[in-house]
Amino acid sequence: LPLTSRLAAAVLAAGILVLGTGGGALAAGSAASPATAPVAYGATDDLEGPQFLAGASIDVSDTVDGDVYVAAQSVTISGVVTGDVIAAAQSIRITGTVEGNIRLAAQDVTVSGEISRGGTVFAASITVTENGSFGTDIVGAANVVRISGDVDRDAFLSVGRLMIDGTVGGDLTYSSERAGQIADGAVAGTVDFIEVRDSSGVRVSPWA
Repeated sequence: LPLTSRLAAAVLAAGILVLGTGGGALAAGSAASPATAPVAYGATDDLEGPQFLAGASIDVSDTVDGDVYVAAQSVTISGVVTGDVIAAAQSIRITGTVEGNIRLAAQDVTVSGEISRGGTVFAASITVTENGSFGTDIVGAANVVRISGDVDRDAFLSVGRLMIDGTVGGDLTYSSERAGQIADGAVAGTVDFIEVRDSSGVRVSPWA
């Protein structure tokens, strides 16, 4: 969608600015490393309180008692975060547990772990696998959204292509140029489809 693309591009641009300028102000031990050697944060690190991380590839693999703020090319949350995760990256994967909310901007976002609360996600593609779950709501804008896992409450989406073969426990509201592919019984509440016309074409003024 044109509006979705512009909104997502603006958020991603902000993330790129963070990547370019944020490293010098971050905590020790979060310097950039080659993409082939992810920086892993585990039991040897001080993981109490908010964590500010940056690098080419970041993997939070143990328990963080607090929020995580991260900017990188690739981000993986494979451990447990007791607070929120705020991240900007090209690729974000959540395979562990986030006990708070997530706020993400990326090209590709994959959730195959547990989000105890809700999420706000801007990306080109958003995937919630069959093992992924949100404890409350998901709000997102993406070209492609696929929900194969569970969203316990409501979903609010601006999307180019929507596929749901998992479950939405509340209502689904989405805007798109086309109707989504939604499995029978996947949405427990109401489905509100807001059709958006393609405004990308050039129109000639009648006074030309």
